[in-house]
Amino acid sequence: MKTFKEIETELSSLKSTNLADVEKYQGNIVKANQALKIANEKLTTAEETADLEAYDKAKGDISTSQHAIELYQKQLDKLQNTPLVSKDEYNQLVSDIEKAADKLQDEFNIKGAKLMAELKALADESNAVYHKADELLSIAQYDIYKDADCLVVSNGNRVTRAVEYKRADTVRSVYNFKYLGNTFLDDMTVE
Repeated sequence: MKTFKEIETELSSLKSTNLADVEKYQGNIVKANQALKIANEKLTTAEETADLEAYDKAKGDISTSQHAIELYQKQLDKLQNTPLVSKDEYNQLVSDIEKAADKLQDEFNIKGAKLMAELKALADESNAVYHKADELLSIAQYDIYKDADCLVVSNGNRVTRAVEYKRADTVRSVYNFKYLGNTFLDDMTVE
């Protein structure tokens, strides 16, 4: 199976060869246009001086330049519009790229699954701290402070609001809100 580097080298070579050929024909068209301009100037001069030999040569140069422009333009159009590989070769390239990408993604998934398992373990510890903080806050509020800040209504009922640990930027939060519902780790452990 080809690697990304091998595929990239192959594609780069095809692309650069094509671009070099395009530039070559564009340059040839520019040169042929310059030759046509010079030939037209010589034709005008030959007409003014009635120099048949110069006139005949200028006409030939004009024809040659026009044919060159036509030929180079056809080659340029072909280079710019014709696929560099056949349909089968293209399909093989697509397949090779996808296989190479899948192979690398599988490697990353294995590494990622290990990291996610570590993250889950940390999230479990973070969750335990979260719950322990709530437990300790409850003891502090109700058993130690005796919920002195609660509201006592006229009928004697007590309205209280439990103090809770509310830190959002924790491993627990990241895991619970970013991982839960994501099948990545589940898919990795199935394999």
